[in-house]
Amino acid sequence: MQFATRFELVINMKAANALGLTVPARLLMDAELIE
Repeated sequence: MQFATRFELVINMKAANALGLTVPARLLMDAELIE
């Protein structure tokens, strides 16, 4: 069995804003990619 050794955090700000969601600053700092 293999386990993931790396994860990518991608945040789609356009989708979040369209849904009325607020993305915490801490998540934005940890994200590899912010679209």
